Amino acid sequence: MVWNDASLHDTVRLESLRASIWERYFFSQPDSAFHYATLLYEGAETAGMKQMMAEALNIQAGTFYFRGELDTALVYAKQYVDMYEQY
Repeated sequence: MVWNDASLHDTVRLESLRASIWERYFFSQPDSAFHYATLLYEGAETAGMKQMMAEALNIQAGTFYFRGELDTALVYAKQYVDMYEQY
């Protein structure tokens, strides 16, 4: 995958990971989507990319929503909104 290629710029790598989560995992494999969203968040945090960190939180909220864990989904959704408002 592109996101594993350390020779590429962080923006390219993280955007590739984000797109992959939405296209491959989000609707069919929420556990995998959460795992990769965690990697996305950590990579974005290291790169100082708050918008991508917020996107990762949004994905994580959605994975809990699809699993019917609404209270946890709301926790992540609130974190997403708070971070989104910061940038």
